[in-house]
Amino acid sequence: MDHAINHSLRFKTYFKWLFHTVNSHQKNIFRKLALIIITRQLNTQIRVGIIDIAENYI
Repeated sequence: MDHAINHSLRFKTYFKWLFHTVNSHQKNIFRKLALIIITRQLNTQIRVGIIDIAENYI
């Protein structure tokens, strides 16, 4: 019985770690995608003339 409990705990620990890893990767991917989308939107607004770089340059 001890062997089955030990195996079950290792299994649960592994899947907890796996779930945490997948969540971390997913957060990083969405963060990068958000930056890409914002960058594309800003580039489009600059190209179209909605944003003037010279006017907003600090």
